Amino acid sequence: MKLYNCFSKLFSLMYSSCFKIPQTEHANATMWSGCSRTKPTAHASFGIIIVTIIIVMSGCSQSNPLGRLKLEGVVTLAGKPVNGSIEFEPVGNQKERLQSGGLIVDGKYHIPANKGLVPGEYSVRIVASEEISGTRKLDQDGISETAEYRDIVPPQYGSETKQKITVEKEKNNKFDFNM
Repeated sequence: MKLYNCFSKLFSLMYSSCFKIPQTEHANATMWSGCSRTKPTAHASFGIIIVTIIIVMSGCSQSNPLGRLKLEGVVTLAGKPVNGSIEFEPVGNQKERLQSGGLIVDGKYHIPANKGLVPGEYSVRIVASEEISGTRKLDQDGISETAEYRDIVPPQYGSETKQKITVEKEKNNKFDFNM
């Protein structure tokens, strides 16, 4: 709030120094008597733009009011890295908690704190597929290719997941899945 008040005063000062307000329009005419401009100067316009950007940017910081935590880990299938996605969904009486997820690239996933999970228990679902050999063909237009894919994730990690994790504050929250 202090930052907003500071910018607000600065913006007012810059604005008032850029415009001439006739004495009949303002009770404190002596405050405006030294100003001879009726339009903002290029410097003042630039200053107004900068102040506006700073105000907007101060509201767009990556704050973390919910106390989300980062997650990371490795996902393999038969010892080989998997490409796909991973999803975390709250379990039990925690349905009001956030769910999250991310991409698995070369067997690794990383979910930063600002997109992570709050402490609690979550079920884990992994999604990954591979192209079925010999199914690649051109579409009717002759430009695009399509192929058929099959799910490579065992049901207990995917569609019928039984995997659960517990996210804890002040812990590493690194979860590896070897399928």
